[in-house]
Amino acid sequence: MKKLIALFILILLSGIGFFVYVGHTYESQKPITPQERVDLTNDKANGLNEVYLRTKNEEILTLLKMFKEHAILALPGENTFIPQRKIETGDFLIMMLTREDMMSPWKGVYDFPDVFSTGPIGEGENTQLFLVLKKKELFSDITNGILFAHELEHVKFYLYLNKNTKPLDKDSLCREEVRAHTFSNNLFLQIGGQEYQKIVDARAKEYADYFLNVDGKISPSSQYSSKLNKIFGPPLSSGETKRWLTAFEITSVFQAIDNYYPGVDKDMEKARLYCEMDPSANSRISRK
Repeated sequence: MKKLIALFILILLSGIGFFVYVGHTYESQKPITPQERVDLTNDKANGLNEVYLRTKNEEILTLLKMFKEHAILALPGENTFIPQRKIETGDFLIMMLTREDMMSPWKGVYDFPDVFSTGPIGEGENTQLFLVLKKKELFSDITNGILFAHELEHVKFYLYLNKNTKPLDKDSLCREEVRAHTFSNNLFLQIGGQEYQKIVDARAKEYADYFLNVDGKISPSSQYSSKLNKIFGPPLSSGETKRWLTAFEITSVFQAIDNYYPGVDKDMEKARLYCEMDPSANSRISRK
């Protein structure tokens, strides 16, 4: 498994740019109004409706309901945040950050590579659960919807499954990432259909053969870009293609573990692999 992990890290870092923003920037330098932050947030959320129409996945309706009833817009302030209504039990804060916030105390959060991030911010009784969105890249409604659904799954875990807004330890965080990725991977599989499943099957077998020394070669992930663009595209930015590649590789490796490694704790192996893939996993969005 160490061989597979080392290979996967190399492919992600060299071929995809895992968790690194490299994409088309479409922000202007014009100051953004609170209403524009609301509109940008709703634009991201609209993708959830498109994902439901394409998949009929009932969990999307649960996440949409949670978003509509419990998401509170928070505006970035000077060393603080400004909720737009009173925070009640079961609520979470959602903040849209833009390039304008690069010069604010929120620069550190904006600089964090992920376009979507979820986790606790603050300490002690002042800890609040945030879902942070960033206006960095152009994505289609489907990609926005799936990424948003992934983060809302984390919100659901913190508020209703874990019932705790405190930061998780590394092992728990990695297991939670596996759970959320499994959900979002399945959405891509539903939307991508047989053509997507076909290339996932081939890639999973490629990983398994490499690990089992049946074949000493593995192809670069970039060769799948055109196939993914045909299945999900056309992409609205190079960053969107990279997101599809990331999801594709994670799906393929998870499937390789499921199909080719009997007698192991599959969830534990996936969590360990995810921790190796993402060294920042145990510190994500733990800033004040």
